[in-house]
Amino acid sequence: MNMKKELKDLLKKIYDYNSSFEYFESSYCGYRPSIREVDRECIEYIKKEIDNLDLKKLVLKLKKEEIKSKIEEYKCIIEKNLNNLKISKKEILEKDKFTEEEKRIKKWNEERYEKPIKELQNLYTKINEENIYDFVKKKYNDYLYVFKQTENETKIFSQEDCLYGSILELLLKEIYKEEEPYYEINEKNNRLKETYEFIDEDEQYKKYSLLKLNSNRILEKPMLNSSPYYIFDDRKGYIILDSRIPDEVLIKLYLLKQNNFITDLSLRANYYKRIQKSNMHAILEEKAFGKYFSFENLKNIIPTKLYSTVTNNSLWINIKNRSIIFEELLDNFEIETKGEFIRTQVIHCEYFETKGEFYISHIDHEYIFYSFDEYEERVKDIEQKGNTKKKLKTFKVDNSKIPFIIDSENMLLFFLNQYFKSKDLLLEYFQKCE
Repeated sequence: MNMKKELKDLLKKIYDYNSSFEYFESSYCGYRPSIREVDRECIEYIKKEIDNLDLKKLVLKLKKEEIKSKIEEYKCIIEKNLNNLKISKKEILEKDKFTEEEKRIKKWNEERYEKPIKELQNLYTKINEENIYDFVKKKYNDYLYVFKQTENETKIFSQEDCLYGSILELLLKEIYKEEEPYYEINEKNNRLKETYEFIDEDEQYKKYSLLKLNSNRILEKPMLNSSPYYIFDDRKGYIILDSRIPDEVLIKLYLLKQNNFITDLSLRANYYKRIQKSNMHAILEEKAFGKYFSFENLKNIIPTKLYSTVTNNSLWINIKNRSIIFEELLDNFEIETKGEFIRTQVIHCEYFETKGEFYISHIDHEYIFYSFDEYEERVKDIEQKGNTKKKLKTFKVDNSKIPFIIDSENMLLFFLNQYFKSKDLLLEYFQKCE
């Protein structure tokens, strides 16, 4: 992080102060005037260094990263919506109804996501060291109506307040990345372990940093019509789950567990949040080689590689010993931690056959980390392992009996769709599955 030590020390004071509050949420509201001493010290530093070129460069870099991340988020939503449309084509038999749904989805994508993407892309190219502060101030003016609710507030807030607060928000996000790394647990800041004395009794935690549901721990929906975001332990309270587990996956796991298709379920928690007390209020493609998915092929040892002639993304599928592993290799691969390693995603499924029907006994999602040399070999060799860093699991199902097909929905394809970006390759692989 290109940040001066004095500034970093001030930001870490805020981080340590915030961490002392049980109900603290990590998001920082940059539009409110600072009233705490730890905030005021950092705000005064920013004011003093506001014209410093190094600070401007840092703010510009962080803002561009934020814009780029938002663009990618919108693109993923568009792709997911279009993929759902393709799937629904099989279900909506009436042509007129499908055409109507197709128009609705495309219009929704265009207005809600494609238009903002173009605006963000334009902004990304226009902002520079000279105008970055003007952009932040303009954003304040664009949303000024939010703060015009009382006469008192309009006297308190100003463009300068917004500028300093927004810079502080950006900088704090970087400190959180350092203090709470995304792909490992910083045990120094493992606040769940500090407040949850039952964590070390869990073998899944010792092996994979997961918490297994048991007679005391259940996956629960604490609010009406909400997603099951929490593990509830009746001995202690609510455990917040890791944000990398999509809501749709949690809901599906919850329903499968409720219907007794899942026996053992382990989930990754947010280890930087203290446990909350029980009375809390919850808040175009080609096949390189191999065969497409079919239940007959599950009986054989078949490595398969699919690749896209448009994006150069590839999808490896390796079936052997009643185990099937999917790994997605993206042409625009993701480099993490200042370029130290490349990250891919894997879904691993184990299955069995009974009376001609196939069932999933195990399924998990994990991130794999490769050095650049390892990744270069992995693109060519399905057996190449990622050894640069310990793999990270987000959820794990064991000793279960999940039908491959439930109400015409392929369970394996469902989980793959929630994590993988190459929806076209997934649809191609499963094209023969009825």
